[in-house]
Amino acid sequence: MIVERSEHLININTPPTSCLPVLYKGETENKIVALTFDDGPDGYYTPKILDILKEKNISATFFIIGDQVKMFPNVVKRIQQEGHAVGNHTWSHPNLFELTTTQLKNELQQTDEVIFSHTGIRTRLFRPPYGYYAKSDLQIIDKLGYKVIMWSIDTVDWSGKSSEEIVLKVNMEESPGAIILQHCFGAASGVLDGTVKALPVIIENLLEKGYEFVTMDQFV
Repeated sequence: MIVERSEHLININTPPTSCLPVLYKGETENKIVALTFDDGPDGYYTPKILDILKEKNISATFFIIGDQVKMFPNVVKRIQQEGHAVGNHTWSHPNLFELTTTQLKNELQQTDEVIFSHTGIRTRLFRPPYGYYAKSDLQIIDKLGYKVIMWSIDTVDWSGKSSEEIVLKVNMEESPGAIILQHCFGAASGVLDGTVKALPVIIENLLEKGYEFVTMDQFV
């Protein structure tokens, strides 16, 4: 769906016509796939997900919120120390369409600083909250040095999907270069239980099909 607003085009899960860098899926015939997790870190679901990834020896990409990093610095340190990639998901998870240029820059730069202060890395990966962005946003984000990372498989796990529903979604839509969207912070108790239960099944299914897991910094 594309909604017009004055000079802007807001894109919702639709590849843009702009030549600015936005990645929805890896352009490859090789059987590689990326697991991505949004909205963390938190003190409950993110550690559970990290435990599974460590047990399976799989690397993933976490698009994290600056305000959450401030509350759970040790968890973001663990993400980085265990070999996962970190991406910027803004400071407060706003709809970018509603921000001024200054507010957008502040959301990204403030998050960049808190990530750097706890991990020592400067990520160039960015994912817009809700998948919403305007053409003018892309220009700002590009000038700040970020690559916009979207997804090709949306598990909709934030809505409390069961593990069976999540696994089925991935099985139906997996393909070389797929970017899988899941979440690692649930605002309500139990909402991501399906995510945690589905994760080892997703990993085993894709490994059996010959897929290799990569992080988004390997994709770009």
